[in-house]
This record gives sequence, C-alpha cells and structure tokens, in this order.
Amino acid sequence: MSYVFFLLYLCIFSWLLTRSRFITKSGLPNKIVVALFITKVIAGCVFYWMLLQTGTSIDTLGYNFFGLQEYHLLFNHPKEYFTNLFTSGYSNGYQGILSSANSYWKDLADNIVVKFLSICDILSRGNYFINVIIYNYVLFFGTIGLYRTFSTIYKNKRSLLIIGCFL
Repeated sequence: MSYVFFLLYLCIFSWLLTRSRFITKSGLPNKIVVALFITKVIAGCVFYWMLLQTGTSIDTLGYNFFGLQEYHLLFNHPKEYFTNLFTSGYSNGYQGILSSANSYWKDLADNIVVKFLSICDILSRGNYFINVIIYNYVLFFGTIGLYRTFSTIYKNKRSLLIIGCFL
C-alpha cells in the first residue's frame, strides 16, 4: 500500500511543480522539470537503500528518527511540541552563542529541520520515502532559483546549467 501512496504523492508533487509560476518562469519545459524532480527523488531513495545495505548511520536517518519522535509528541503532548523549540535543554541556557558544543544556538538549525520533518510526517505517516518527495519538492524551488540566476548570466548554456544545478 505504501507503494501506491508513494506513486500518488510523486504524481501530485510533480504536477504541483508544473503549476508553480516560479518554476514556469525558469524557461524549462515541464517534462524536463518533472524528469529532474523524479531524478532527485530516486537519488534520495537509492541513498537510503544504500545506507540500509551498509548499516551506516548518517544525518538523514537521525533526522528521520527525531522527526518521528516530534510527530508523536505533536499528537501526545502538543504543548511541549510547540514550546520545545524555544527552550534550551542545556545547563548554560541560552549563553554560549559561539560555543561549538552544548549550545542551543548551534542546535537550532537541526531542530528546525526536525520540526519540518515532523510536519512532513503528518502527510506521510512517517514514511521515509514520501518524506523524500516532500523534502525534495521544497528544496527544488531553491535549485530552480539557482538555475534562473545562472541562466541570466550564462545564456545559451542550458544543458551545462541543468547538469551543474540539478545533477
């Protein structure tokens, strides 16, 4: 059943990409946009499969695990879910802004990613592969922005820009 949801989400988010004005202004045909998006999603899924084969633990697995914890926290303890981003669990509180360890400020970026993934888990029910689709959908806009910027500087270099920006 998760395969059906994966394909359904892939189709929906691919269609949404083709309807975005920001992406259509890039000048890339819809077929290329969808092919690049699907390529990025496949790369994310293959990366996860390779991690499972090697037994390697890496950031994406940790983010997924903590995102699932936050997802469960949202439904079991919503007050804590909405306030724990603004509380420091360290003994020095909010001090040590330039510290490289045990710093609320250093961990804030990771905590925001975890919160975002917990929201993705609402749509995906914790399915890693569907999260790959949602995450790539959001990040695809940044890649399109990069492509649009470079395409104004390097005209007539579309193939090289696609390779450089997307692949």
